Amino acid sequence: MSQRSSASATPAGAALRDDPRHPLYLGKWKRPTKPDLEEFIHDDFDEPHRKRQKAILAKHPEVRQLYGNEPLTAVIGTAAALVQLVAAYYVGCVWTGLHWSVVVAIAYFLGGTVSALYGVIIHEAGHNLVFKWPFLNRLTGLLVNMPMVVPISQSFRRYHLEHHQFQG
Repeated sequence: MSQRSSASATPAGAALRDDPRHPLYLGKWKRPTKPDLEEFIHDDFDEPHRKRQKAILAKHPEVRQLYGNEPLTAVIGTAAALVQLVAAYYVGCVWTGLHWSVVVAIAYFLGGTVSALYGVIIHEAGHNLVFKWPFLNRLTGLLVNMPMVVPISQSFRRYHLEHHQFQG
């Protein structure tokens, strides 16, 4: 049997998902366990995520109703990208006589606000909170990341999930 035919005998995509270059690669860590202290630096810092969650839920139990997926997030991300593109068109092609300080102000306030929104959406997509299907969450992260200069969506997802694995 040739190597090609033996490779196709593996479950669909299982071998590829062990490759760090594959889009569904989740890392080599084991999710339900805490790290081996010999492999990582141990610190005595308090774990903030669970403690804060319990405090918020104790004070506001209605927050629990907000848990779950929210597909509207993808629509908001798309609208933000369109706003940024329209603003770029108007600043570059229609309002050509703008003073440089106005251009800088538009870039700072509109661009900064929309970029911060992108960061929030990439975070939510990294936690699979936009859609129920992981593939659509990855696609959302990639699409929202497109207007940004630096591609961060998938690397953020990987290391942020690792952060939650070992931090809480």
